Amino acid sequence: MRPETIAFSEDMPVRACIRNITEYPYHWHKALEIIMVLKGQATIGVSGETHLLTENNIVVVNRDELHCIKGKDNKLLIVQIDSDFCKRTYPYFQYVFIHCCSSYHEAEAPEKYKTVKGHVLHLVRLLINKEAGKNHNAKVRDVWKKPWPV
Repeated sequence: MRPETIAFSEDMPVRACIRNITEYPYHWHKALEIIMVLKGQATIGVSGETHLLTENNIVVVNRDELHCIKGKDNKLLIVQIDSDFCKRTYPYFQYVFIHCCSSYHEAEAPEKYKTVKGHVLHLVRLLINKEAGKNHNAKVRDVWKKPWPV
């Protein structure tokens, strides 16, 4: 187990990547992390629980939450959000624990998960949009400020 340091630029509190992960050992970091399976499947170990995620499933890993990833032939969208930015946006963020794993709870609240996935995909589209213009960074930050389902 090891801590992971994630560096964010001063003007961009979010980063995203798509990866094929076969094994990523237990670790933790200060960033909020959202993992969405675009293709294949992955097993995510989070705080002592194991979750099998398949295509279109999403899980949120809280700040400083121990987690690992295992899979094969997958495509995972990983979005990391700077927890310092979250605290500046929502002063009580340090007391928030998000329990979000669509493979278990989406059937109970499909509209909430649809909204969360929509926000995540909108955020990623903004991150990769090279023609976003002067307000690009502000638009990315504003996605986090939208009301997310509780």
